[in-house]
Amino acid sequence: MTERHFVTGNKGVSLIELLVVIAILAVFAGGGILGVRFIASGNVQKASQAISSALSEVRTDTMSIKAQWEVRIYNDGDSNKVSIYKNGEEHDTTELGGRIDIKYDNMQSVSGILEENQELIITFKESSGIVGDIQYGRIGEGKESVMDKNASGFKITAESGSRSCGIIVWYETGKVTDDN
Repeated sequence: MTERHFVTGNKGVSLIELLVVIAILAVFAGGGILGVRFIASGNVQKASQAISSALSEVRTDTMSIKAQWEVRIYNDGDSNKVSIYKNGEEHDTTELGGRIDIKYDNMQSVSGILEENQELIITFKESSGIVGDIQYGRIGEGKESVMDKNASGFKITAESGSRSCGIIVWYETGKVTDDN
């Protein structure tokens, strides 16, 4: 027969060792949460900059290149996007991200969140570059003007959690400024 030998003195894991492992895991989890928040903050800022850039580009193109220009900010069901259209044809598109909410406010009576399959369409007047119209509605269907002539501008905000970054399109000048 074979003899069995048992190791003595192995009493398992001490409470202090267990607490140290839990503390290390808590530090890693906290770092992961902060990293996700940092990334979300950067995405919100990028989305706001992409919208601002598209609006400024279309305003300039409207005054210098003879064509029908418009900016469309929309949610296609997967993510939010901003597109530049020239004579009804998509010219350039930037994806803003799926975890970002796009809010709009005409600074008077209309405000909301860009829902799935809905879009904002912004146009500028050829001769002056001032805002021509801002329309809102479902993609591919009729739109309703949300531009209020009694207001001074239209606010568009990219938001994710507690992070937000906004811009204002001023009706009388067509200029786009940060709202931060």
